[in-house]
Amino acid sequence: MSATSSESSPTHGESEGTSEGSGREQLAALDPATGALLGTVAVTPPERIDGVVAAVAKVQPLWALLRVKDRARYMGRMAQAVIDDFDELREELGREQGRPRAEIAALELLAAIDALKWIAEEGAEVLSAQRVGINRSLAIAKRARIAFEPYGVIGVIGAGSAPFAQPLGQIAGALLAGNGVVFKPAARACLAGERIARVLARAGLPEGLVRVVHGGADVGVALAQAPVSKVLFTGSPTVGRVVARACVSREKEVTVELGGKDAMLVLADAHLPRAVGGALWAGCAGAGQARGAIERV
Repeated sequence: MSATSSESSPTHGESEGTSEGSGREQLAALDPATGALLGTVAVTPPERIDGVVAAVAKVQPLWALLRVKDRARYMGRMAQAVIDDFDELREELGREQGRPRAEIAALELLAAIDALKWIAEEGAEVLSAQRVGINRSLAIAKRARIAFEPYGVIGVIGAGSAPFAQPLGQIAGALLAGNGVVFKPAARACLAGERIARVLARAGLPEGLVRVVHGGADVGVALAQAPVSKVLFTGSPTVGRVVARACVSREKEVTVELGGKDAMLVLADAHLPRAVGGALWAGCAGAGQARGAIERV
C-alpha cells in the first residue's frame, strides 16, 4: 500500500504516492543552474487543509494500536529505502537545491539514514514506560509511572534550506509515537517533498497515514490553524511567528525552529586550528545554496 496520499499531481515522474489532484495552480521547480524545468506539483488550496487533516485522523487510531516496536520496523524500512535510492536522491536533491552532490550526501542523505536507524533501534526504549519514585509515607501501596500517548495528527512544515533529512526525521519520530502526519514541504523544495513521500511509500506504511500538501506560506498557516494536535515548523522568523500565534491562539503545542546564527564556544584548552576549521566548515556548509527557482504557473 502507499504510505502517503499526496495532495499534488507531480509531473516529474518520480513520486509513487497516491495523487488526488487539488486544483489548477501549480508550483514549478526549475534547475537553478540551467533554468530547465525539473517538475511541477499541484498546490493544495488552503480551504482543503481541514479535510486532509480529518482524513489522516481516521487512519491514525489504527496505527496507534500497534506496539512501538512494530512501528519502529517501518523506520528501518524507511532508512533502507534511502540507502537503495542513494545515488538517485543525491542527484535529484542536488539539482533542485543547486547544492554540491557531496554536500547533499553528507548533510541530507547520510544524516537521514542515521536518524532513521537511531529511531528504529533506540526509539522504542525512549518511549517505554518509566517508573517514578513516590513518597511511601503518603502512598504506601501505590506505584507511579510515566506513560506516553500519541497526540493524534501532527503538522510538519519544512524549510527549503533543509529539505530532506530534517522533515523526514520529524515525520519518523511522530510516526513512531503513534501519530499521523500532514507534511507541507517548502515551496522551493516541493520535489524533495515528493521524494520523501516515495520513501514513506516504499516503507509500506498504512495508506493515508501521512499526507503531503503543497503551497506557499498561506498553506502552512492553514495547516497551523487546522485541527492538528501539534505543529513542527522550520523556516523563516516572519512565517514562524504567524504559525506560532495561530497555534497558541488555538491552545495547541508548537515547536518552531527559525533562521539565525548558532553560537560556538571555544574553551581555553581547545585545539585552536581544529576549532577554526570547524567554525569555517559550519559557517559555510549551508552557504551559497541557490534558492531553487520556484514559481507559480
